[in-house]
Amino acid sequence: MDNDTYIKPMTPTRRAEIDNAFDKQIEELKSCQQNSLVKLQIGSLLECKRIIHNLPDGFPLPFEKNGE
Repeated sequence: MDNDTYIKPMTPTRRAEIDNAFDKQIEELKSCQQNSLVKLQIGSLLECKRIIHNLPDGFPLPFEKNGE
């Protein structure tokens, strides 16, 4: 892990923020023409959302600093 990466625990609030971010990306993709690439991306996002949503509270999540 480098100096630009730090760890925060999974919390119910953080989980909701992550779920909302996935939902926002999925809604944006739904406005596109529904071709195989769009469907694959939506399916992948839904699977990632399911995996991350099921992480237990306290699970260590890596974050990167935003140019501080």
